[in-house]
Amino acid sequence: MKAIWVLGICLAVFAPSVAFAELCDNPVTQSDMTYCAGWQFKKDDAGLNDVYGRLKENYSEIPSAKSALTKAQRAWVAFRDAECKLEAVGEEGGTAQPMIYNQCLSRLTTLRIEQLQKRLDCQEGDLTCIAAGDAAN
Repeated sequence: MKAIWVLGICLAVFAPSVAFAELCDNPVTQSDMTYCAGWQFKKDDAGLNDVYGRLKENYSEIPSAKSALTKAQRAWVAFRDAECKLEAVGEEGGTAQPMIYNQCLSRLTTLRIEQLQKRLDCQEGDLTCIAAGDAAN
C-alpha cells in the first residue's frame, strides 16, 4: 500500500511537468500557446533570478557595484514590462494578447540573462566589468 502511495505522489509531482513539456512542443490551441508562453517565461525568469543572484553575490564586497546593479535591474524590469505591454497592445482584449506579452517577456529576459552572464564572466582588460574582489568602489 505504501508503494502505491509513493507512486501516486511521484506521478502527481512529475507527470504534470512531462505533460506540459509535451504540450509545449507542439501547442495547437490559443489556450495552449498562451499557457506555453507563460511557462517558458517562468523558466526564463528563474534563470534570470539565478544569474542576478550570483552577480549580486559577486558584488557583495563592493557596495557601490551592488547598489548600482540593484538600481539597474529594477529599472530594467520596469522597462521590460512596459516594452512588452507596448508590444502586445495591438492585440489588446484579444486572446493572443497574453501570449504575445509573455513571449516578449521571455525574449527580453533571455537577452538580460546574456548581459548579466557577461558580467559574471569578466574578461581581462574589460574595463566595464567588475570582477569579484575588485577594490574600485
